[in-house]
Amino acid sequence: MASKQTAYVDRNTHWEIEQFLYKEAEYLDDRRLDDWLELLDEEIDYKIPVRVSQEGRTSDFLDTYHMYETYETLSDRITRRAGEYAWSERPPSRTRHFVSNVRVEPGDGEDEYEVNSNLLLYVSKGDSGDYDTLSAKREDVIVNTDDGWKIRKRTAYLDITTIPLDAMNYFL
Repeated sequence: MASKQTAYVDRNTHWEIEQFLYKEAEYLDDRRLDDWLELLDEEIDYKIPVRVSQEGRTSDFLDTYHMYETYETLSDRITRRAGEYAWSERPPSRTRHFVSNVRVEPGDGEDEYEVNSNLLLYVSKGDSGDYDTLSAKREDVIVNTDDGWKIRKRTAYLDITTIPLDAMNYFL
């Protein structure tokens, strides 16, 4: 059986994309969501599919999503979250995005890259000592535009079937 040949990008491109993902994590953790939105391509396809558990299988996902967003719906979520009726974010959550295992391969288009990474999200709130964590594998398409690096596509595959949070108000 032949294995798939992996094509790599040069070190500088890999480093730039890795730094871009770290900056994205900083924006999310600092609740700079308008800045985060600027990192997204206006054609973004953002999905978090629902995992299904079946005996003997570990990686099946449904065509149902925890989130299936476009640039416009993500912008609406950010606007709503900043408003006075975002009850689930009172007090605001504290998050920490840990991005690791970044792998970069050339994409289908010019200046387009397929980027895989692992994500661990830590969430705490108020004075409680309780916290939640989510882990996921992310598959991104990242493009180098005249305005800098942009995320054109993101699919986050959670490692769990049921989200342990009160509300899914977090971007992965």
